[in-house]
Amino acid sequence: PSDQKLTIEWGERGVGAFVGGVSDGVYGASAYQLNYNEVTAKKAWFFFDEEVVCLGAAINSFAKEAITTTVNQTWQKGKVKAFTNNTLISVDKVISSKGLKWVWHDSVGYYFPKGGNLKLSNQVQTGSWSLINSNRSKERVKGKVFKLWFEHGLDPTDESYAYIVRPGLS
Repeated sequence: PSDQKLTIEWGERGVGAFVGGVSDGVYGASAYQLNYNEVTAKKAWFFFDEEVVCLGAAINSFAKEAITTTVNQTWQKGKVKAFTNNTLISVDKVISSKGLKWVWHDSVGYYFPKGGNLKLSNQVQTGSWSLINSNRSKERVKGKVFKLWFEHGLDPTDESYAYIVRPGLS
């Protein structure tokens, strides 16, 4: 799917009732209640010694577009490996899998303890920043992009996700 242009201008604040974070200087947590452009959700991140636990719940929408949660989207750097349906694979295309257990790219591991409707793309993309933010450059850029996301579908009701990010893995 192509990126959808925002109907509300970039940088406009959402209207969620709760947002906050806490840290003891070593460990931390951050959470917020999303209420933005017909999409609501509860999201939280828990920061530990070597990993970040990412949770989302109560994901609902009345929007007519597909609702997704992006795990990461960045320029592709090196190999992309995935463990899906009990098989280790190298990824150089788009895969969809409810059996995806983990992904590795650019020394970062992503683990999905509950699985989910996940998509992984590792291919050349072309676009301009103005497609998602009208006050940005219309110049076309092209490059190989690593993209990993959950698909919640059209009009999702009470969707959820869980994943763990572990940086610094060879």
